[in-house]
Amino acid sequence: MSDNRYKDKPLLRFVEFYVLSSIGELSEETTAALAKTSPHLAKTYGRTGDWFQIIQAELDIPPDLPPKLAAMWQHNRKKILDRGEMPDAEDFARWVTDEHLLK
Repeated sequence: MSDNRYKDKPLLRFVEFYVLSSIGELSEETTAALAKTSPHLAKTYGRTGDWFQIIQAELDIPPDLPPKLAAMWQHNRKKILDRGEMPDAEDFARWVTDEHLLK
């Protein structure tokens, strides 16, 4: 993927990580790295909590969205698998971010 997607959009990748975490597709390595960024994000955005809570608050995301995203991912994942294709969580996260969260 081109780095241009994230150029001058520091929040964009964090929102994608938020989606990936919500659907259970965020790696342990990335989860650990994000935990270390929480104090920096808190200072940057003037918020409290961990990185997930900060992104949720910054975008005013309702607390019931993560389980809805997980259900949407499972539904779409099944449809893709039924077509004999491999679902891509990163593609799903980009789509949700672009079409629903940062529109």
